[in-house]
Amino acid sequence: MKCLPRASRSSLTGFDIKQFSMATILLFGAGGQLGREISSRAARFALSIRALTRAQLNITDSFAVEAAIRACAPSVVINAAAYTDVDAAESQPEKAFSVNGRGLHVIGSACSAQEIPIIHISSDYVFDGSRQCSYDECAPVAPLNVYGRSKAAGEELLRISNKQHIILRTSWLYGTHGNSFLQKIVSLLEKRDEICVVSDQIGCPTNTIDVADAILKLSLVLQKKTRIWGTFHFAGPTSISRYGFACQIANILEQYNGRRVAVLPVTSAEFSAPALRPHNSTLDCSRFYDTFGFRAEPLEKRLKQTIAHLFSGDKLI
Repeated sequence: MKCLPRASRSSLTGFDIKQFSMATILLFGAGGQLGREISSRAARFALSIRALTRAQLNITDSFAVEAAIRACAPSVVINAAAYTDVDAAESQPEKAFSVNGRGLHVIGSACSAQEIPIIHISSDYVFDGSRQCSYDECAPVAPLNVYGRSKAAGEELLRISNKQHIILRTSWLYGTHGNSFLQKIVSLLEKRDEICVVSDQIGCPTNTIDVADAILKLSLVLQKKTRIWGTFHFAGPTSISRYGFACQIANILEQYNGRRVAVLPVTSAEFSAPALRPHNSTLDCSRFYDTFGFRAEPLEKRLKQTIAHLFSGDKLI
């Protein structure tokens, strides 16, 4: 991958270095659905956090990243920044590889120079979905689309640039923030009497609360100098099709709006999209649980909580 030229000092405009306080955690990508969850839950673990959005810091800007890390002097850096528009990546590969690829080299190198560990969020889309069983961490990557290839490239660049890393692959994120599959389905269910959802893509819906808590618990582990490096899978415990996931959303939503909407299964071929998706991206998360003793909550529980929060403001715990 061709490296971009080093950014100039003038690009560092998102925050004031002079007022940049030291914190336990430095978070990149704080404006995304996962970044917002991490920021909001850090206090539960008595962790101080300095959270930077994309508008405040571009992770491909090596000067800005290095300056932020020096100013904050964190115990751990968390990277939740990413280019995540899977379909748009097909026509914008340079942008996807710049953020998801070069960005990891920039962060990894800057952290390595100061001997700071990094927790990075990756994706189930690094796999091609041809397996009949779940994917463990030893499965070879073979992404089908530009987004997946850019995420796989970022993983490798991080491994090369900083040995003190944890790459956490997750799957089908949803929560109360952002515009995930959950929000899109809820919006369609409120507007239409019938919707079509692909039934031949299977994965593990994962609530952002569970991923955020997993990352924050890992941060505590790393602060204790218990250094276990490498790649881990962390996702929801239920393997389900997008159609099945949408049916569960529809059943819960009916309790709030009283509308029964028909959810119809279609194939990926019938529901064409610019980017190919893996038919099976179920992640085997046993290594993470065996190592750290933590797993995600059941899908039904988290889905009910999330929809309740969206409609009534009930707090999630």
